Amino acid sequence: MVTFLRGGKDEAVLSIPESGYVYTKNDIVLYKLGNGLYVLHRIYSIRKDGIYTLGDGNRGIEGPFHSDEFLAVVDYIVRKGKVLKKEDRKYILLVNIWRMIRPFRPLVMKFYSALRLWEYKLKSRFTRK
Repeated sequence: MVTFLRGGKDEAVLSIPESGYVYTKNDIVLYKLGNGLYVLHRIYSIRKDGIYTLGDGNRGIEGPFHSDEFLAVVDYIVRKGKVLKKEDRKYILLVNIWRMIRPFRPLVMKFYSALRLWEYKLKSRFTRK
């Protein structure tokens, strides 16, 4: 599955928010589900009844959550040795594009996975000894 944060390649640097921290749309938060699993998802919307999250590799919105359920928030992301902060223009653009294509994510992910497989097959064909 393709997500905005890539396991094993990107690093998400977390911090425990101070008391009174105001969560905003697109913050990436860590929380624990009732079944004991930890989840790192992006805040999709903030409404009167709570905060709703959406995983970058998901189409379904989860919630409502309350801010006291969040254990940590992502301060910044390290990708290929470069720091991506949520204030950076490039980061904001990428996140907004990813949010806009939400209905089409399964197709985008399938296409991306097919490209990666094709790339792998080509590399293995030309690197055989």
